Amino acid sequence: MHAPEEAELRLQTMQMLLGARASDAAPANAVIRLAREWKVIPQLRGRLLKLDWTERERNEVRELARESFTHTVAAIRAGIRATELLEAAAIRCVTFKGLPALAELYPGPGHRTLQDVDILIGPRDLARALELLEFNGYTRSAGGALDEYIRFLRHSPGFAGNEAISLTDARGGAIDVHWKLGRIDTAGVFAGARRITVLHKNVPAASAAHSLLLVVHHSLRNDFIADRIARDVLDFDAWLGRLDASTEIPLILRTAGEWGLKIPALAMESIIARLRGTQAGRLAPHATAGERRAADDLAELYFHQIREGALNPDLVYLTDYRPLQQMVAGAAGGWKRYRTRMKEMEALNGSPDAPLVERLRRLAQSAGRFPARRWRQLRRLAAAKAGIA
Repeated sequence: MHAPEEAELRLQTMQMLLGARASDAAPANAVIRLAREWKVIPQLRGRLLKLDWTERERNEVRELARESFTHTVAAIRAGIRATELLEAAAIRCVTFKGLPALAELYPGPGHRTLQDVDILIGPRDLARALELLEFNGYTRSAGGALDEYIRFLRHSPGFAGNEAISLTDARGGAIDVHWKLGRIDTAGVFAGARRITVLHKNVPAASAAHSLLLVVHHSLRNDFIADRIARDVLDFDAWLGRLDASTEIPLILRTAGEWGLKIPALAMESIIARLRGTQAGRLAPHATAGERRAADDLAELYFHQIREGALNPDLVYLTDYRPLQQMVAGAAGGWKRYRTRMKEMEALNGSPDAPLVERLRRLAQSAGRFPARRWRQLRRLAAAKAGIA
């Protein structure tokens, strides 16, 4: 649980990044710390002219932005080379999420952090694509047999149907190769793909409409945890502002419904509207009252996590039996291997696995603090995640 001052800082910082308010009331060092944790230092640098900060504080942001730029360019180059290799081998691929956002929503690589480049391929091309990339110097982050790794993904509810593997090139540039995005129609993503220009290279990318929905997909997979989706909130706001309300919004909502993302998309719009102190006016008018209520529940979970910190992810499992079924099925194939792989994945994601007794203790402690309305919101989240998996 965050102290009231920290909760207010987090809210103000997000509002400032959206351009909804200045954050001069918050200490500069605290804002910089938070922007670094959220990986939005470049966006903070873009707001410096509106902040009454000292030159030392401004220089600190500029130095952190230079570090971010170096990491971002390494990821871009790794992603560009990977798509060139795949396309040369006639393996269909498309970039999505960070790279298209950086290319079309921001002035350049210095204005958005890119941790890795997300690349979608067809499931039948997986083995050939990995063989090609590894032959050309990319190294898998997850070791062991590929079929065992895929089995683990399919029995791990935290991935919400997303199947991907991370690779790194010799210069440290990272890519995530995806071959399944839950129930998302990947054939439709390929059909809507276009070319974008990044670092003077021509790269395949998801359409603007699909890019917006894939941002929503990522936010839902991450349980609307404020610390993990700051860039998603900013990207969604920018994508939404670019889309034509009369022609593209109805299409987006129809696709969102097919992909199980309509209510989460409405929730993202609600989050941004509340941060700005306005009314949701582009997607919400096309939704029913029930859909808007469900979206508001998901949006409230985001603001709860702004104020209180990230939810205990195990809480979601108390509201839906399906994740437990997945884990039991995974463990049936060998509990020791399943736990070993789980620890490996959680370490890669920066959240070291805790002993079972400790996890149960934390779960009981978290559950005891939850009011009835929060359980309703958790059930909405569980239902939405089940809807995309």
